Amino acid sequence: MYRLILTIFAVTLLGGCASMSADECRTADWRTVGYEDGLKGSPGRLGDHRKACAKAGVTPDLDAYETGRADGLRQFCVPAKGYTLGSNGYSYKGVCPADLEPYFVEAVDEGRVMYRFKKAVSDLQSRINGIERDLDDDEDEIRDLERELVDDPGDASNRQRLINEIREKTRNSEAHRIELVQLSRDLYIAEQELEEYRQLQGDGYR
Repeated sequence: MYRLILTIFAVTLLGGCASMSADECRTADWRTVGYEDGLKGSPGRLGDHRKACAKAGVTPDLDAYETGRADGLRQFCVPAKGYTLGSNGYSYKGVCPADLEPYFVEAVDEGRVMYRFKKAVSDLQSRINGIERDLDDDEDEIRDLERELVDDPGDASNRQRLINEIREKTRNSEAHRIELVQLSRDLYIAEQELEEYRQLQGDGYR
């Protein structure tokens, strides 16, 4: 039974990887398929489609697919889209026609500068959030230790242990506060740089 379940699972995964179903292969308008792939900036999925459709006994129309993909790429390879993709971390995959490529690549590169500024802000904010959580934990632990020291300190050895732990947690808390101040300064600078770059870009790619 276990092997049967694994086999079914594997077949399901492989089926999920197919670029097209058998019915889609039989009814495909290959120019439209190519256009949709081009519109997504795909490097070309004809190999995947050929493999998927072989099971249905269908051979893709190469000329129609490439014609459609070329049309789709001309819609994809515009500076506004390049900038948007770059600002979301996209890396150019070398798919654009020669006459559009320089402008698209330039826009992607400028978008990636924006992405780096945004990522710097996001990373710093994440670190600040983490430090703030650590500070909350420090304060909870210090309160618990102080409560134990007052309510049930035990013998001299245990009292000393509690005092030492309170001191250690307090030092940790102070270190976290110092780090939080520095990170907050860094975040302020990063946010200023991001805003300056946004203003510099203006509506250039909209």
